[in-house]
Amino acid sequence: MTKVNEDGSYDALIRLNKPVGFAEIGGQSRSGFDNLMIIKAIDKKFPQMVFAVHWQGWTSRGLFRTQRAIVENQNAKEFMNDSLIITLGSVTAFLK
Repeated sequence: MTKVNEDGSYDALIRLNKPVGFAEIGGQSRSGFDNLMIIKAIDKKFPQMVFAVHWQGWTSRGLFRTQRAIVENQNAKEFMNDSLIITLGSVTAFLK
């Protein structure tokens, strides 16, 4: 995330006045990742981002599990319950 606006690309996208978000986001550590780092970075550095699609976990050749999914990393519950996070369930409830 630290390189996202290095060349001014974030600023250029925001000037388009269109919804902007992260199409792929997640941790790169095999030993675990703190999901709250994503919220803190978006809140501090990219406050106009309106969506993020989080990576999933996967198994490679049946040998080892790569843990990238929200639930597979630290503070998953706190991440999903943070006031900045809107889930499909909360949108569906709002539309009823």
